[in-house]
Amino acid sequence: VSYMPGSSRRTVRPGKPASRIGWVPRHDFFREMDEIFDAELRLPQKKTKQQTKEKKIVGTLLKWLEIVGLAVVAVWLTTLGQNNALLATVDYMLLYVIIIGFVHGRNSGLIASLLACGWYGAAYLASGGQAQDLLFNTDHWLPMSVYIISGSMFGYARDRQQLRIDMLEKEKYEVQNELTFMEGMYRRTYEDRNQLKEQIYHSRDSYGRIYQITKELDTLQPVQVFLSALHVLENILQNKSVAIYECRPETSFIRLVVRSREMKSLPNSMNMKDYRPMYEDLKSGKLFANRMLLSGYPVYALPIMSGNELHAVLMLWSVPFEQQSMYMENLLSVVAGLAQSSLIRAVQYHNEIGHMYYENTHILMPEAFRSTLGIYQSIRQSRTGEHFLVHLVTGSRLSVEIADREIGKLVRSTDVVGCLEDGDYYVLFPQASAAQLPMIEKRFRRVGIDCEVVSEDISVE
Repeated sequence: VSYMPGSSRRTVRPGKPASRIGWVPRHDFFREMDEIFDAELRLPQKKTKQQTKEKKIVGTLLKWLEIVGLAVVAVWLTTLGQNNALLATVDYMLLYVIIIGFVHGRNSGLIASLLACGWYGAAYLASGGQAQDLLFNTDHWLPMSVYIISGSMFGYARDRQQLRIDMLEKEKYEVQNELTFMEGMYRRTYEDRNQLKEQIYHSRDSYGRIYQITKELDTLQPVQVFLSALHVLENILQNKSVAIYECRPETSFIRLVVRSREMKSLPNSMNMKDYRPMYEDLKSGKLFANRMLLSGYPVYALPIMSGNELHAVLMLWSVPFEQQSMYMENLLSVVAGLAQSSLIRAVQYHNEIGHMYYENTHILMPEAFRSTLGIYQSIRQSRTGEHFLVHLVTGSRLSVEIADREIGKLVRSTDVVGCLEDGDYYVLFPQASAAQLPMIEKRFRRVGIDCEVVSEDISVE
């Protein structure tokens, strides 16, 4: 394929019929193009009908030239033998018939024998013999019979040998075709074996990693489950476009929790009502596959649900076309099911612990808040997410109930409010940067609270 200057290549995707039946191409022609090109160069060039016809005409002319030319040579040698006793010991016409029959087959041998008989009769008549003697004198029958029998016999032997050679060539061609077919089958079987082997290895490895997550649920917070699930998904799928969003049952907005390092331009929040096809599938607990190639949608989205409530969404934004198969969808469903179980158990675990929050508030106690800070610092160090921590400075110390009521009006549902040993209040803003601080400061100053960014090196011990 060649491209003109200024032209661009386009990725061709299958249309609606291929999407409906889940069609996946058997070959990756981009990867196999060199092999296909080399095979095309090795193919024998097909001859045109004109070339075949010309070659046939030339072959026929050469055969007749040989028959006539050797006949002339045989006549000349026979003529010389009439005056030379040494040359007269060989019947050159018989030798001529044998050579033609052995080289060109039975039909040519019979023609040569007829020419030899004609020469024999012409020579007899030229020597003064009578034409009726050729027919009724049996002495003349023997040499002519020998000519005809020799031409037929040696021509038949040659034709039989050629027929045997043609049969062997045909068998060889069939065996070569079978060998080529078997090599192709072996190559495809070998490729499928490697692919299945790789899938098995990935499956075993991924299930082991997921088991490690579920085994540690009693001591992990939900955010840590998200982070571990991100790493597991990347390793299972060999994909670096994973993102996990958290959502609240009472709202349609979802908030980014963790993402792959390469996915730096993902939206921090999304209104699922703007993604109606995906939202309907997720609300009903189904896997969303972007088979219609909708712009701005991920390739796959999987819900994490508790009952009929949606708590989180796993998204794959970029998936190679050859991986968009039923196997991938089934694997994602299994992983989503395990992540869902892990997350729900972690949430229930923290809901059952009374000392995480101050009573009747959404403010974390110092120990729980430092544990949460440690998890978000791990996310930032692994470059799978970002956050910043704000210290709230008030004119007078607010009670926990008043702080929960006042601060709760100014933060998002995904922001974390906590208290440290100094008795001051802090707010952790997930998936946000210090560039948003002016807007946050303006919002808090309306109620008489100043904000200052806390150093990222704050101790979480």
